[in-house]
Amino acid sequence: MRGFLFLFARIGAGARGFTGLALGCVALLGASGCPINPPSFVPDLNPATRFFQVRYRYVTGDQPFALAVADLNHDGRNDVITANRGSNNISVLLRRATGAFAGPVHSAAGTAPSALAVGDLNKDTFADVVVAANSSDDVHVFLNDGTGALAAFGQEGLLTGSRPFGIALADFNEDTELDLVTADSGTGTVSIMFGAGGGDFALPELVPIGDNPRWVITGDLNNDTHADMATANYDSNDVSVLFGTGEGTFQVVVRFAMGQNPRMVVAADLNRDTIPDLITTNAGSRDISVRLGVAGFFFGPQTRFLLDNVPSRFVMADFDRDNLLDLATLLYSDEETPQPLGALDVLYGNGDGTFDNARTFGAGMGALDIAAAMMDSDNLLDLVSAETADDAIAVLYGNSAQPFETDERFAVGERPRVVARGDFNEDDAQDLVTLHLDSGDFSFLEGRGDGTFEAERRVNVSGTPRALAVGLINNDNHLDVAITDLANSRVSLFFGRGDGTFQAERFVGVRAPDNDKTAEPRSIFLADMDDDDHLDLVTGNANTDSVAIALSNGDGTFQPAAEFFCGNFPLDVRIAEFNGDGQLDVAVTNGTDPDATQGTPPRVNTLFGNGDGTLDEESRTAYSTGNLPRGLALGDLNRDGFVDAVTVHETGSQVFILRGQDEGRLSAGQGLSCRAQTIGVVLADLNDDDFPELVTVQESGTVCVQINRRSFSFSLPIEFKVGARPVSLVLGRFDSDATPDLAVADLDADAVEVLLGE
Repeated sequence: MRGFLFLFARIGAGARGFTGLALGCVALLGASGCPINPPSFVPDLNPATRFFQVRYRYVTGDQPFALAVADLNHDGRNDVITANRGSNNISVLLRRATGAFAGPVHSAAGTAPSALAVGDLNKDTFADVVVAANSSDDVHVFLNDGTGALAAFGQEGLLTGSRPFGIALADFNEDTELDLVTADSGTGTVSIMFGAGGGDFALPELVPIGDNPRWVITGDLNNDTHADMATANYDSNDVSVLFGTGEGTFQVVVRFAMGQNPRMVVAADLNRDTIPDLITTNAGSRDISVRLGVAGFFFGPQTRFLLDNVPSRFVMADFDRDNLLDLATLLYSDEETPQPLGALDVLYGNGDGTFDNARTFGAGMGALDIAAAMMDSDNLLDLVSAETADDAIAVLYGNSAQPFETDERFAVGERPRVVARGDFNEDDAQDLVTLHLDSGDFSFLEGRGDGTFEAERRVNVSGTPRALAVGLINNDNHLDVAITDLANSRVSLFFGRGDGTFQAERFVGVRAPDNDKTAEPRSIFLADMDDDDHLDLVTGNANTDSVAIALSNGDGTFQPAAEFFCGNFPLDVRIAEFNGDGQLDVAVTNGTDPDATQGTPPRVNTLFGNGDGTLDEESRTAYSTGNLPRGLALGDLNRDGFVDAVTVHETGSQVFILRGQDEGRLSAGQGLSCRAQTIGVVLADLNDDDFPELVTVQESGTVCVQINRRSFSFSLPIEFKVGARPVSLVLGRFDSDATPDLAVADLDADAVEVLLGE
């Protein structure tokens, strides 16, 4: 990956120096990306070029809570309608021939619109829309004029039972007019309104149905040609079914137990017997319930499929094109007050009413509703999600090789902080290792060579693990792992065996022999600091305000560490050759000591190497950068032969660029505005033009790429959804093509997300 390594091209140590740095994969915090004064997201700014398999986002009203997909103007392209709880309206986004959406058109729709349904209410062949408003207890009708414009029918909403959370259309009395039903969570009823034609409806008939119904569906559930309905009852843990007679009346309510707190119900034929089956997502029991339909008025025994997270709204479709129905459900955290995880589980159907184990993919921040439809011309199913945190919809395009063009997730230990890559089992496929804050271990994930990974294998780590690096430490040609121990002033070494396993843990001190203070090594880099063909250990020791260098003996043992003053509280350490003398130099970011009464200004410090494993402390130079710098990346951004530095910071939404100058100097940092809080940064040449792009990870759950336009100018951001709380990023090639891929450690999801490059 030429662009990822090119920043070391000026190292005078020849092949030895280049190899040492190339293998010195480092991580304190990972990557993160930043735009220069980015505009707000509007349809025309969605990028046409995708470096990774990306989701496209389009703005809506505030807090979109529900969505529907339909071809509103008969142009052969599916459009999107959202119900927006925050702005009390609906948004219509018409699909253009270019594939993008026109800007949203809004219409008021009561207070807190929460559900919508689509159907031809006035028989003009164009799809109309009905919306249930949860807080104003009413339904609003919008008629389509044929161009996709929706006009409110009547001045006031149609009253329903209390707090309608679901809505559906069907012809219950078979008079060719669509009727309407809502699931009223506050009164435990359904409100049935018979259509009078032209968009008008009769007054509602309220029927008791269950405790806190949160969803309603309509359809022929028993194959008698008459429309029926079913509700998911959140508090009574069941589904209620009303079988229709075709005359506008219904049989007595029949209730079927499901899992705890069913959030949504769908009827679909899972076992290909032509009889609809009932499926619910159960928030309280974190599972999926299936009851197979039986001829007549009954559904069979319940089967449950446990998930790792809380399922919410879902959609059924054949995502993997095997002619069997699959299920995709949005996920929430398992907390007293669950929050959207920015992820969805896909369960692939076996055709007999069962599913394979779930595979987890990325979804949007705050994604609350989901639909499956063909959104482009490739005849592949795509996913559309309503993302309340971003006030947007997102489109995930179907892929001929995989179900969705987005990240796939692989479970690791608790609160992964760092991710790094390498071929640890020597099968020519890149593997991953992650370091975890809470479980005291690291995970090895064996790459399959197709962008997916085997289940993790855990390795325990002593002490308080903080930062991780990989490289050929003991010169046996097998990749090894080095991990700093924050509490014990040392590094733990795990020598690889070449098969994906590791020898027993060994320790190397990173505190000078005459120093009795705890070092607190918060970062680590592997590099050949004395030009002897062996990788040495370099750590940033926060409590001793030093860079420590432990020189390798070439056999996995090390000389006692030497410490060199590098300014206050070093957080991140990086190695490059700054001053043109052929010797490796050091750069660190300096934060504020939490134990100090008065902190020093935020800095980047550089120290020049002497070529013998020592640093010239008199050469130390401090450069101003943004407040509380934490992450650091080095590279030649403008190809002038000088190493530049990029920093990210604990507060604020900026990165700072410190331009390289002659004699190894840097300029003061110049801030670039970011859309969101940045967590880390890497530099990588993604478009093969020898100029590295800015790739940053953002607290908003995205990786952001900015194309290098040269002369320290960068493009508008291209964003990729990667999870709930990404903290570290590594670029590599995880499948068989030549394009770089991304792997991101997700602190809150206990997972690694992988985005394959296109």
